[in-house]
Amino acid sequence: MKKTLLLALGNTLRGDDGVGPWIAEQLREDPRVLEAVDIEITHQLLIEHADQIAQYQQVVFVDAHTELETSQWLRIAPLEANPPASVSSHHLSPAALLQMARQLYGAQTEGWIVSVRAERFQIGAGLSPKTQAAAKKAISALYRLLGVEENRSRGD
Repeated sequence: MKKTLLLALGNTLRGDDGVGPWIAEQLREDPRVLEAVDIEITHQLLIEHADQIAQYQQVVFVDAHTELETSQWLRIAPLEANPPASVSSHHLSPAALLQMARQLYGAQTEGWIVSVRAERFQIGAGLSPKTQAAAKKAISALYRLLGVEENRSRGD
């Protein structure tokens, strides 16, 4: 079993909201990443992910965010487990899901959040240039976080 799960969140049909899946697909192109990391793309976090998270030493959530400061396009931070205010199948935060994995399954999983600022959410739009540039920086940071040497010939 691999020690890390990368959960990429977002909707690729909604512009910058698809930055998590875009990053995941870029990482999937590198066999060295796939040897070390299981990658899953999902539109939203589900209660069922708690069981999956519990099977790993580390989980990394990659998602688009609009709450980052105007000058901040990328944030990578350890994730603190927090109990959910309420459990809903329509909205579950990474922190709440990590807490559920710990409570329900006794997981000792370490969590990380990689947030890329998003600005465009039109249906059918691709990533905006600023979000794509931040996503490329996120990929480089993820190589370090995942402990995989970056392939410099990726064409960035």
